[in-house]
Amino acid sequence: FPAKKGLNKFKNDFSEVVFNWYSELEEIALRLKRAGAEYSNLSGSGSALFGLFLKLGDAQRALTMLPDNIFKTVVSTPVPEHLA
Repeated sequence: FPAKKGLNKFKNDFSEVVFNWYSELEEIALRLKRAGAEYSNLSGSGSALFGLFLKLGDAQRALTMLPDNIFKTVVSTPVPEHLA
């Protein structure tokens, strides 16, 4: 993961407010980290939660730790730079 060193610079000011109102969303972000995510948080507007994983297997295992009856969950991979 080329940007691993920069992960500590990621921030979403909105997440603190949302997590205070919806503790279940904060719990899901913590589950992603426990499953091996290098970083997890809300998207910019808060419409999605995401986790950044170094290993595909960790991301796939994280799916089993999330409530699939409430949220739509997917694993995706980045578009290779030469195709972006």
